[in-house]
Order: sequence, then structure tokens, then C-alpha cells
Amino acid sequence: MKNIKSIVGVLLVICMVFAIASCASKTNSQIIRAAFDKTRANGFAADAKVNGNAGEETMEVTLKVRSDKDLKTVFLEMSENGSGINMYLADDVAYVDMNLGIMAMKIKTDLKDAASMVGVDAAEDAPSVADFRALENDEAVNKEIDALLDKATVEDTADGKVYSVDFTADSFKTIIEKLKISEDQLKSFKKGSAKITVDKSGYVSKAIVTIESEAEGVTVPVTFDVTFKDLGKAPDLTAPSDLDQYKDASELSNMFGGGEDLTEGDDSMDFSDLSE
Repeated sequence: MKNIKSIVGVLLVICMVFAIASCASKTNSQIIRAAFDKTRANGFAADAKVNGNAGEETMEVTLKVRSDKDLKTVFLEMSENGSGINMYLADDVAYVDMNLGIMAMKIKTDLKDAASMVGVDAAEDAPSVADFRALENDEAVNKEIDALLDKATVEDTADGKVYSVDFTADSFKTIIEKLKISEDQLKSFKKGSAKITVDKSGYVSKAIVTIESEAEGVTVPVTFDVTFKDLGKAPDLTAPSDLDQYKDASELSNMFGGGEDLTEGDDSMDFSDLSE
């Protein structure tokens, strides 16, 4: 489950960077937005690394992503050391096929249920899909993102231009308010930084985001390092042909709290390795 949370963390970081790119309107912003639009136009492939505290093993994930502009249809494929997660989002329903080595399952869920699976509050006032999509055209959000990107420094390198910016929770006050994120959810977050590399062909070739949180008085840095590859080539991703075989996420409680055995007579839930 720890790896699932880390993988979801990678996705949230990528979504945040895409959101920044699509909401901006000033000089730096125009360049970054155009680069992200070009990079994701046909979908993209990427290698992502998650580095935590010293002594913790680095998690490396291979990603393939394809979506329409408003994220109503999304294809996602992730793999790590033989384990993998494939997700297909359509009509605000996520179909997730997980093979984590010790278990495999196929589930379907709305985004609030999906958030609750990784420890995010899924209360009635939790942000909806519409709330996230509304951010792109929100004037106050645009101004907030502009103010952040105006502070970015620009460095010319052999790989292209690198845009660097630091941020805190105060950098996203409007977004936090509109997504109804509570102070309790943010209390451990201290600060962060982002570096976005735009190559000489106008693609985003790399994005590095570092988040610093505090736990019991100890600063805990986590770095998400995403390298985009095969730029300009559409990844081979298609919708699953067996959507009727995916079980509702609410049934997950049966696996951990007793109740109906979801694995009996169903290849989509395989826990045979747990006994080894």
C-alpha cells in the first residue's frame, strides 16, 4: 500500500505541474504551457523516481499516459519491478487493474472513492472532478499561478531552459480554498520547489518536484523526478475490453474486514501468493 501511495503521489505532482502550465498566461508561463501542451498532445511516456529519506529505497516507475485536454478520458499505465497499475478513466469512473506481485485485482470507482483508498478524506465536501476541471478557467487561480511563475529563475543548459521556483502553501491559497483542503490536511507540509526543463524542440523533457514535510519534529523531504521520453510519439494505450469484470471499490472492505470472499471463482482477484 505504501508503494500505491507513492505512485499516486507521482501522479498528483504531474497533475499539479500540468495545472500550473495550463493556467498561466505571462512570459515564462506561455513557454511552459506551450511545452506541456506539446508534450501531452499525443500522450507521453516517462520514467519517474521517488526519493525519500536517506536510507530509504528509491522507487522507480515507468509511466505511459494519454488523455484528452479536459481529462474526461484518461489512459494510464505504470510499472515497477514487475508490478503494475493500469487505469482507464471514462465518464468520471476509474477502472483500475492492479498487479502488485502479492495480489492482483480489478476495481472500478469514482474519484472520491479512489482518494479514500490512499488516505485522502472523501467526505461530502471533498473536491469533485468538476472542482478540479473548473480551476483551469478560474481567473483568481490564473492570477495566483502567474504570481508564482513570475518568480521562477531561468537557466540555459545544454538540455534546454530550466525554470526553477520555490513554493509554500501560501502560494496556492486560492486553489486550497476552492478544493476545500483543510488546515489539518496541510499541517505537515512546509515548503517545496519545482524545476521544469523545456528542451530546444519545445517539449518538457524533465520535471523535478521536491516536497518537505515535518513529522514529529523531523523534516522529511521527498523528491519526484520525472524524465519524459519518446517525445512526440503516442504511447500504445487502449481501453480494457473487460470493463464488466471490474468490481466496485466498496467491496474492498470485504477483503480486509471479513465477509464475502471476492476471490472465489474470479480471476480478477488473486491472493494465492499471500500464503507463500
